[in-house]
Amino acid sequence: MQQLAHVFEGRFKEQKSPESIWTPVPDEAVPKPRPGGCAVQGSRYSSSNSLPDEVLNFVKTHPLMDETVPLLGHRPWVVKTMGRYQLTTMVVDTEAGPHKNRTVLFLGSTRGTILKFLIIYSGDSVSHGSVFLEEVEGFNPEK
Repeated sequence: MQQLAHVFEGRFKEQKSPESIWTPVPDEAVPKPRPGGCAVQGSRYSSSNSLPDEVLNFVKTHPLMDETVPLLGHRPWVVKTMGRYQLTTMVVDTEAGPHKNRTVLFLGSTRGTILKFLIIYSGDSVSHGSVFLEEVEGFNPEK
């Protein structure tokens, strides 16, 4: 989780035009408050709805971070070959199962579909994988 947090605290990427390559955003071009943090009760902005338009527009136009999150085990945990989804949300339950010793990954899509995977990790950072458990239609975004 520390590596993940480090990447999200890093530099954003931007593409100046559709034909240009993605380049790092200079720190001075990132609006304040810095996008990526949570709006919490008691802070200046208690909801993301109250953030300045400059911050919200920056988030919409800068969806990528400059660094990548390193792979744990040197290969992907989940590979889906059918690209029917644009994934937008990831939730990990590290205490799943009757003995709270399983890790389950939930991936949400723009179409309202939720994909559920059981993550299999042996601890040696080489032997790992996943088992696709189910696909659930959470909601229909067209309704």
